[in-house]
Amino acid sequence: MNEYLLGNLFGLSQVIIGYPFDTLKTYIQNSKPITHLFHSPRLFYKGMQYPLITTMLGTTLMFGNYSYFQELTGNKFCAATTTGIIGAFLITPFDYLKIQRQIHQKHSYETIKTLKINQLYRGLTLTIIRESFAIPAYFYTFDYLYYQNNIHPFLSGGIAGINSWLFTYPFDTLKSRRQLY
Repeated sequence: MNEYLLGNLFGLSQVIIGYPFDTLKTYIQNSKPITHLFHSPRLFYKGMQYPLITTMLGTTLMFGNYSYFQELTGNKFCAATTTGIIGAFLITPFDYLKIQRQIHQKHSYETIKTLKINQLYRGLTLTIIRESFAIPAYFYTFDYLYYQNNIHPFLSGGIAGINSWLFTYPFDTLKSRRQLY
């Protein structure tokens, strides 16, 4: 199956299942109380439209671009790092909108139209750092587990995702704080 289609399916399932945890993560990273979230389950899904959009583009492009740059350069590390840097430019504005929506519970279409480009790209440097570490960590772990050790792709992908977050979570916390204020 085409890497772009696989990336899209993977990303959509990741958002649908993991978004409530992302909302909790964002609250905790920004030292916000989480108790009110449990009064209405819908609050866990505020802002979910932004990662759904980026997933359809970002995760799809991540798998496809990694494959493309790996063929182009013959170097997995260069391919993964380049993929992460390119992806950061797509991810950053949608992460900004998502975090604003998760924490402030607002943002109408009218307020989005009035945002300036520098607001949407607040935290870009930290997103580039996060992604340029996360993508290589993900693909190196996945390749090692799946291709070299024959571990099922579902398990290989899960472990690879955990591994990439272990190294990049501090950058994500700094990025989330930067994008909130």
